[in-house]
Formats: sequence, C-alpha cells, structure tokens
Amino acid sequence: QHLQRKRSELFQRPSWTEQLCQRCLRLIRSCSFFHPPKICIVASERSLLCIHYKPFQFACQASFGIYLENSWYEFEGKKFYGFPWCPVLSNWSFYKSTEDMQKAVQNIPNCDVLITHCPPKYTLQGTVLQQGWNFMNDFGCLELNEIIGQRIIQYNICGHIHSGKHIPDELHGTKVVNVSSKDEDYRTNYDVCEFEL
Repeated sequence: QHLQRKRSELFQRPSWTEQLCQRCLRLIRSCSFFHPPKICIVASERSLLCIHYKPFQFACQASFGIYLENSWYEFEGKKFYGFPWCPVLSNWSFYKSTEDMQKAVQNIPNCDVLITHCPPKYTLQGTVLQQGWNFMNDFGCLELNEIIGQRIIQYNICGHIHSGKHIPDELHGTKVVNVSSKDEDYRTNYDVCEFEL
C-alpha cells in the first residue's frame, strides 16, 4: 500500500512527467536530423518510472520520432519492428513470465531490423563481459533466440546487458548487435554502432 501510495503521488506530480518528457525530447532531438526518422522503444525501467512511459511515447512523436511497442514502421522500403519485453527479472517493467514471453514473441514478424531491449540468449550480446559478480552470465532471452530462428530478420539491435559484446554476432542468419552506450557502472564506454541496410 505504501508503494502504491508513493506511485500515486508521483503520478500526480506534473513536474515529474514534464521532467521525463523533457529528458526524452533532449535525447531524441540530440540525434542527427540528417538521419530521420528516429525510432525508439521503451527500455525496461523500474516499475515506478514506467508508469510514465506514455509521455515518452508522446515526446518521441513530438520530436518527429517513431515510437514502437509491439509494432512496426516502414521507412524507404525497410521494415522495423520494436519489441520492448524481457524475461522476468526483479520488479522491473516490460518484463514477462516465460509463458507470456513465449506468446509475445509469436507476434514478431519477418522484418529488416528487429529492435529489442533484450538480446537473444546464446550470443555474447547478452553476456556480461565486465568483471563483477555476474561476469560471463548470459541474461539473453531464449524465446527471442528461438523466434529469430523462425523468421527472416536481417538485423537485431538490442541493449539491456550494458557490457555485452558490441560487435555483431550471427544467429540463425541474423546479425545481432548490442548497441548499449554505457557499461555496467553506467559510464559511457562504447562507440556508436553503424550499419547499412
């Protein structure tokens, strides 16, 4: 009840929503206008923050961005699909149980670029490569691995595991790359990943 009350108080504070929108707008507008459109998915923020994912969607659209959540967008003949879900982990939002994840991935279509928050399992993109208590643990998603094997997908760009490989792997004929910019300590540590479709 205490947490629900806190969430309710937070949700009613307009300054919080405004701050989140402003942060989203700054992020999206910082992308080069020479490479429109900007395509975004929601990351797996803590439940407390994820109450406000709608402002992220509106901020993205107001900045000529494309917000994808279990949806697709076609640009110059190339199809992009956004899938924000990850396997169960703690109390974060945009996480699903194994059973729900198995159902959710079935909606992923053939596409040129699959944008996911979580990497597929059994690639180094989802393996922690920075020294620490979880070094070399694979936090990738088995259901994503399996569905990529059943679809025709040119690229899967992902994040979630900050210290993943960051150099493309090939999985079932799909190039998979972790594009996180920060390491496990939230320091900017990785270069921008560029590829041509």
